[in-house]
Amino acid sequence: MRMTLRAIRSSRGIPQKVVAATLDVDQALVSRWESGQVPMPKSRDKLCRFYGVAPADVIWDTRTEIPTAA
Repeated sequence: MRMTLRAIRSSRGIPQKVVAATLDVDQALVSRWESGQVPMPKSRDKLCRFYGVAPADVIWDTRTEIPTAA
């Protein structure tokens, strides 16, 4: 099932500041990614490794794609 970055992070109970510190980015950038700004490919790869998900399992642009109910 595809999920948004926010849903993935929340389901694991990880604060944004931990994601930001681990990926060595600003917390505001993590917030923008979760609000629909699509990360650059290198950052997408890091996010997927951090969360242990495949890129195809993530809804990257929440502004154009609406998650469907399972």
